[in-house]
Amino acid sequence: MKKTVGSLLVAALLLTGCGSNSSNSGLKVYHDYETQSREVTTFNYLSDFQATNAQVYANFVDGLVENDNKGQIIESLAKDYSANDTKDVWTFHLRDGLKWLRQDGSEYGDVTAQDFVTAVKYSLDAENGSNNTSMITAFIKGADEYYEASKAGTATDEMFENVGVKAVDDKTVEFTLVGSKPYFDTVLTYGCYYPVNAKFLDEVGKENFGSEPKFSFPTSSKNLALT
Repeated sequence: MKKTVGSLLVAALLLTGCGSNSSNSGLKVYHDYETQSREVTTFNYLSDFQATNAQVYANFVDGLVENDNKGQIIESLAKDYSANDTKDVWTFHLRDGLKWLRQDGSEYGDVTAQDFVTAVKYSLDAENGSNNTSMITAFIKGADEYYEASKAGTATDEMFENVGVKAVDDKTVEFTLVGSKPYFDTVLTYGCYYPVNAKFLDEVGKENFGSEPKFSFPTSSKNLALT
């Protein structure tokens, strides 16, 4: 379970994390970013693919699933999920009580299934310059066609309805894939499949989302739901 305090977001620019070493010295190991090539460059998890950035934003936003301390896929924002017999339709049910939080820890709104649809649409919008587009087009039915139309400037909301991601209801997300993908749940650990709040995107502007720590963009916290 990830736990994040909003005031630590700025500090996250300097530290990827800390932990005790295996010796008996009791010293803690800190990983910093003193060289330009290793600096955190963005909090925009929807378009980024750099490991340096992911080590930070993976600690303050959750996806449907995550890796446990042994690398196994476990539920995160999803309380459970299943696939059909041919493994080309996957259904995820969200936990109760999930909230978007501002940087100061105050509640912004509910996390809903539509937030995952919004995230996919954001990544497939060529104007947003996502570096993770292939992680969606290679898996989601209709995604490649929509993305190509977006690049050509001909994409419409009606066309997006053919993309295989759907909010069945507020708590249920359904993905329809291009074919059988028995390992699709592992793909959902990538940032481009994390949720995003459409209202917040409108407030800060798509071009500003995750660009600077001064924006109090919300983070989802299943910890609230479990307390």
